[in-house]
Amino acid sequence: MSNPIVRLMRRQRSDLDYALMEGSLGTVMTTVTSGVYLTGFALALGANDVTIGLLASLPSLAALFQFIGSYLIEQIGSSKKLCLAATLAHRLTWVVMIVIPFVFAPRYRLAVVVGAVGLMSIFAAMSSVSWMSWSARFIPSSSRGRFLGRRSMIAGVVGMVFALLAGRFIDFWRHTHPERLLHGYSILYLLGLTFGLVGWWALSRISSYPESGQRPSGFWFQIRQPLKNDRFRRLLLYGSAWTFSVRIVAPFFDVYMIRELSIPFSMIASFALVSGLLNIVGTRLSGGAADEVGAKLVLVYGSVGACVSPLLWMLTTPENYLILWLVNAMTGISWAAIGLSTSILLLKMVPSEGGAIYFATFAAVTGLAGAIAPSVGGLLSGLIRDTGFTLFTPALSGLRIMFLLSAVLRMASLFPLLQVNVPDEAEVTLDSIQDLRLVYATRTAMAYSIGTVENLNLAMTTGVTEVEARLEEVMARGAAVVRSLVRGSRTVGERVDGWLESVETVLDHWIGILFDHLGVDDMEDK
Repeated sequence: MSNPIVRLMRRQRSDLDYALMEGSLGTVMTTVTSGVYLTGFALALGANDVTIGLLASLPSLAALFQFIGSYLIEQIGSSKKLCLAATLAHRLTWVVMIVIPFVFAPRYRLAVVVGAVGLMSIFAAMSSVSWMSWSARFIPSSSRGRFLGRRSMIAGVVGMVFALLAGRFIDFWRHTHPERLLHGYSILYLLGLTFGLVGWWALSRISSYPESGQRPSGFWFQIRQPLKNDRFRRLLLYGSAWTFSVRIVAPFFDVYMIRELSIPFSMIASFALVSGLLNIVGTRLSGGAADEVGAKLVLVYGSVGACVSPLLWMLTTPENYLILWLVNAMTGISWAAIGLSTSILLLKMVPSEGGAIYFATFAAVTGLAGAIAPSVGGLLSGLIRDTGFTLFTPALSGLRIMFLLSAVLRMASLFPLLQVNVPDEAEVTLDSIQDLRLVYATRTAMAYSIGTVENLNLAMTTGVTEVEARLEEVMARGAAVVRSLVRGSRTVGERVDGWLESVETVLDHWIGILFDHLGVDDMEDK
């Protein structure tokens, strides 16, 4: 019989590998079913700014259900059981979105989308809080930053590839089947669901870990506990203010690119590629720096970078939007630091037992702020659509005013962050921000990222196709669980155009036969 310690180490290693796999596969599903692809689907159904804002606010509003998720964890006694059930329910609900063009009459479709997104958001909220509680038990605290950084890095690489392919596919479909645009989204969502279900299988392979042996406490008793923690309250204030300042304008970046700048989906996907490449740099830097100099300092750096981004959006016009290359580069680095360091700070502050309610409280309160913000943003966007100022060129009008408002609110939200005292971390001051240890960490990360930066420069000068051909350099650093996906994407930039031309005629023929058989054209007329 093998040594129990050896068995434990093997089990932990296996669990971490499955966590890496699920993160990558889940990212594929998220990439092709949300963001610009959900916004484009809604716009194709006739959604206005208020509806777009509502769709963006539903996931944040549903975060309130994390309270219920935390309560269920304590009652059931297993974070894994709730995580698996909620994740499966969330992913299977996408079947409703897939069949919308085939089953529902046009006048009902937008309402079905809103209902389905709301239901999926509830399941996602319960899945999120149970995953945080579960993962805190099998990710070693001493290397938590590095592992989460590596997981985000690998998922980011895979997400970039599929974001690019999805953009190419939607552009191809819009040109070849403009009268059946919704069906193209259905095909894309079906692909995402397939990856999501495989990811759920990987999730189910992760081991269960002992939960608290305490008797279940009352629902309201649980909710009050986190609010008694002064450190946690300060972090919660920052998180709420920051989320509101970001979400008030977040849904309208895609609307701005699609409707006002008239940028093709393939170009939008290319911007996402640049953001993803720099996200790898940011993730690599943030994971190591958080372990070395503290997650709070990393979070401050990332937040400052994200404050500048909306100001650069204000300079874009339909004739010149090249600055979006720089914007997406900054976004990739900044949000890698923000997402990773926020998660680490939460994991540091919660107790080993009963921590689920802390995760739930943070997600629910910040989620409520994030739910209110897009609706407020949608109303403001409608009110100021015809308002403008000619202080500079381009004129400060419409969504550009919203970008300025978001930047100001983001800067204001940094003040409560500086008041957060983090266990085992030094205070963040002007001197610590200039800490030479961070310079050392930056130098180390740049040694890793030099190849990626070269790829970015190449993308700006010779085009996205060359970047795709070089993606393997970055992907080779990923885990073995995604190597098969990496190999398949090595020459995607060179081959995709020829592939699309070769299958276009056959695809159009068979899809026409299928739609004629299903009576889709008749349904559209009704």
